[in-house]
Amino acid sequence: MSHRIPASNPALLYEAIAAELERQKVLHGPAHAERQFTAILGEEFGEVCGAHLEQNTAALRIELVPLAATALQWLEYLDSSPAANQPTLSA
Repeated sequence: MSHRIPASNPALLYEAIAAELERQKVLHGPAHAERQFTAILGEEFGEVCGAHLEQNTAALRIELVPLAATALQWLEYLDSSPAANQPTLSA
């Protein structure tokens, strides 16, 4: 999947992250444990690191979108958790 978003258009970047978030929800289904997010986020971060080490900016941009989407999905999971002693994010 390609995420070629012009850097000058943040709205398109956010749309790409939102689309990736929905794709991941279909692919992985609902998460039932935080350790799932740890594994998925770790795998995505490994791909980001690989692209960075290869100094491949195009691949880095592509890999950062699923990383951001995974982090967002984890935040959604935490916010919907019944054990909600978590702090809220302020704007």
